Amino acid sequence: MNAVLGFRRTTPAEALAVAAFMVVGLAVGVVLAALAASFGGSRGPLLVVVLPLVPVLVLAVLADPRLGLAVVVATFPIGVHDVPGAQMQVVQVTVIAVAALVGLRRLAAGAGPLPWAEGMGWLVAFVGWLLVALPSAAHEQRALRTVVLFGVGTLFATVVVAACRTTADVRRFLGVLVVMVAAVGASTPFAASQARARFGGAVVEGRATGIFIEPNQLGTFCTTGALLAAGLLFAARTRRTRVAAAVGGSLALLGLLLSLSRGSWIGFVLGVVVLLVKLPEARRALLALSVPLVVVALLVGAFAPTSPQVEVVGQRLQSISGERNPYDDRPAIWREARRQIETDPLTGHGPGSFPVASARATSASRTTTAEHAHNLALTWGAEAGLPAVAIAVGFAVHIHSRTRRLVRRPDFRAERAVVAGVVAALTGVLGQGLVDYTLHNSVVLVVLFALIGAVLAFDRAQPSYAQPQSA
Repeated sequence: MNAVLGFRRTTPAEALAVAAFMVVGLAVGVVLAALAASFGGSRGPLLVVVLPLVPVLVLAVLADPRLGLAVVVATFPIGVHDVPGAQMQVVQVTVIAVAALVGLRRLAAGAGPLPWAEGMGWLVAFVGWLLVALPSAAHEQRALRTVVLFGVGTLFATVVVAACRTTADVRRFLGVLVVMVAAVGASTPFAASQARARFGGAVVEGRATGIFIEPNQLGTFCTTGALLAAGLLFAARTRRTRVAAAVGGSLALLGLLLSLSRGSWIGFVLGVVVLLVKLPEARRALLALSVPLVVVALLVGAFAPTSPQVEVVGQRLQSISGERNPYDDRPAIWREARRQIETDPLTGHGPGSFPVASARATSASRTTTAEHAHNLALTWGAEAGLPAVAIAVGFAVHIHSRTRRLVRRPDFRAERAVVAGVVAALTGVLGQGLVDYTLHNSVVLVVLFALIGAVLAFDRAQPSYAQPQSA
């Protein structure tokens, strides 16, 4: 019968191989099921699907380090979840794994594990000072988490420099970031509930959070994506690229709007100002688009005072100048931050320890407790001392001078708009940092260091496009 059907008899060796394969498959399935159970929640089944892909991804990153950057970005939706037994989060573990693979590839090629770009000393100095401030921490676990947070961010900036050897590589990486932000922005309307404002718009319930824990983090994420998309739009050379950048930026703006994050709105406006100052084409585009947008908005009734969305957004904007939130009194929190700095201006109260220090019985205002000081400089000053603030300011000045030098290079004119978009995105983060602090989120911090890495990579990258002739 087997001969008639075209089958042949299985040899004992083949039967043994099939049996062994089945046993190994069963063992792997048991291990995956156990890991999924330990991971817990709805993420367990996802882990079962992803883990078998790990060997494939390892080989892909070893073959092309640029894929490692895409892998890190792909983990953003689950990036803030803890990895069982590692005391770290998914995005942090992924960054370390990708850095190890990129380092191995470079060592095999006879280079150093990771490149040292000009300006990296500032980042290393900041992390080093956090280690100096570690013994003074009011909460050791929070302090260690903050040090790891910035250490992993610095590592990722170095990986971006190592993986992006040409300006086209940097563009593609920034494009991947925009795609992820656009996907998150597109999903926010489906997860957001009906917004309700209280205390004159200072408190809003039902704000969109996207993949994040709280809406202000979503606002930072979408601000950077929208401004990056604007830079890519003005630098686009084909119609398809321009349409893709415009769609990505629009979806990021949707997420930014639904986050109802006043700090993010401030940061976005400052980022737009940077684009208008640096790019003449941005000024022309704003003039060309402003009138049609207003006309369309009037036709669809977007400005109608009776619209609930308009009412909530209006109250949020008005509350910026007059904070009436009894649960989040920024002036009192800023005073508490200044008190902490005056108490220990050298090393502060330890990285990540602001909420613990502000709740101490020795606090000047016992009712003023918060997760952070609602300001970048005040948070770093209270937690790590004034030297940490000085290092951060010095690095910001360095990035500013470096980007100015980049756009003035004769061989870099084709990338001028992309660099402007990165600078605008960094400005957006700093602008929100005037009234908020979202860098305790690992995904947000990785995005920030991705932008920093892009600037450092641009300075070392080989131009990929023919430069336009000067007039």
